[in-house]
Amino acid sequence: MAVFAADMGATVAAVIFIVLLFNLWRKYHRNSAQSPPQPSGALPIIGHLHLLGAESHIAHTLANLADKYGPVFTLWLGMQRVVVVSSREAVFECFTSNDKSFANRPKFSAGEHLVYDHASFGFTNGPYWREMRKLHRRAVPGDDDERAESSDQSLGREDDAQHNSEDDRRETVRKRRGGGGEFQETYSRVHCVVGGVRAVGCDPNSIAEMDRSSGPFKNMKRVSKELDGIIGKWIDEHMQRRGKGEERKEEQDFIDLMLSAIDDKFTTPKLTIIKATVVEASTQTSVHLTWLLSLLVNNKHVLNLARQEIADNVGNQRWVQESDLNNLPYLHAIIKNPYASILLCPLPHEAVQDCRLAGYLIPKGTLLFVNLRKLHRDPRYWPEPDRFLPERFLTMGHAQVDVTGQQYEYIPFGMGRRSCPRTTFAMQVSSLAVARLIQGFDFATAGDVPVDMAEGIGITMPRANPLEVLLTPRLPSQLYGQ
Repeated sequence: MAVFAADMGATVAAVIFIVLLFNLWRKYHRNSAQSPPQPSGALPIIGHLHLLGAESHIAHTLANLADKYGPVFTLWLGMQRVVVVSSREAVFECFTSNDKSFANRPKFSAGEHLVYDHASFGFTNGPYWREMRKLHRRAVPGDDDERAESSDQSLGREDDAQHNSEDDRRETVRKRRGGGGEFQETYSRVHCVVGGVRAVGCDPNSIAEMDRSSGPFKNMKRVSKELDGIIGKWIDEHMQRRGKGEERKEEQDFIDLMLSAIDDKFTTPKLTIIKATVVEASTQTSVHLTWLLSLLVNNKHVLNLARQEIADNVGNQRWVQESDLNNLPYLHAIIKNPYASILLCPLPHEAVQDCRLAGYLIPKGTLLFVNLRKLHRDPRYWPEPDRFLPERFLTMGHAQVDVTGQQYEYIPFGMGRRSCPRTTFAMQVSSLAVARLIQGFDFATAGDVPVDMAEGIGITMPRANPLEVLLTPRLPSQLYGQ
């Protein structure tokens, strides 16, 4: 009797196990005939994660998969379904007729640990996201000449700190994915942590979430504490200055604007919102500027053309001002180029409802990745896509292309309702910083060897190695003390 009971128990357990397996199979592979094609070789538990291994950069892997399976295909990252789109037509459909369907952002460990439990604009959803979008518009309400002067004075203070004597007129500036100093040392580790996680499935299904006590997740917690301390000091300094009545409107920076704009509608603490926003806003900009400097060092003819344009329109007796930027079209073309050639994909979207994309059924909960690297290399729109060719944005059919997502073959800041709300402001800040670097310094490397352009790991496409550039001041010395 005991043997019979044991056999019955084993049989029942086996039946339950088979039913569970069938339900899992039906859940994750339903309507397969209507789903986008997917690569063969998906493994239990990990799905296609092994295809994104170390043999090839994830960008090249996704590009090769698009060549084989088309501009819309499916990947399984752990138990998470992901749809990757790579063509202008698919992007257009995603963010026009399906914009509402793909309005959500998935939850990620990076959002939990590095941006204060998804407190930033890019990582949040629902009513909080709508309030954050309004906040960004209040804090940075568009083109503002007064804010240009604030940027001018901020850059001037940095110059003063680096060039307060003739003996300091030549120094090595070590850039680690975006800059030097305490913040950039910590921020370089953010890129290593976030960029280094190839398993990008969301909670709770991804294999990347199975061990949260070690590896990247342990690093995220450590780095988030460092960032919290550094940014917290900045905010404290601003609040102390405001409390003493020492704040002047012409000297306001982004933190001041955020402190003034955040009202009592937010249940999230004001300091948390500011910290999360600072971290999020710095990520893509720092990667972009580092790659841009790398390209300029390796393409001196482009650097010289930009420098001549600045000399013709501004001269060498004062710094470039934001009011000068509209007269520098070649500079703008230079800044657009790395967005077209470097970035892999923006933050993923999540389907909030079933929808159709390119004739395929996309179930609710599917993640959407836009492969910008493939999209921005489509030979139908981008001749010689691997060349650093700013002229393409002036005379080669892309003179009217901007960064706001109006041309679906070029969307560096995203498009649709989840696009960056302050694209113009971001471009102004980047343009002014790059213009002053070009105007004020000669660039060189040790031994005049070309900069290594090897790409690092991660969807933000960081450099594989830190960038070391020798900057030599080239303007009258008194300008560096202003």
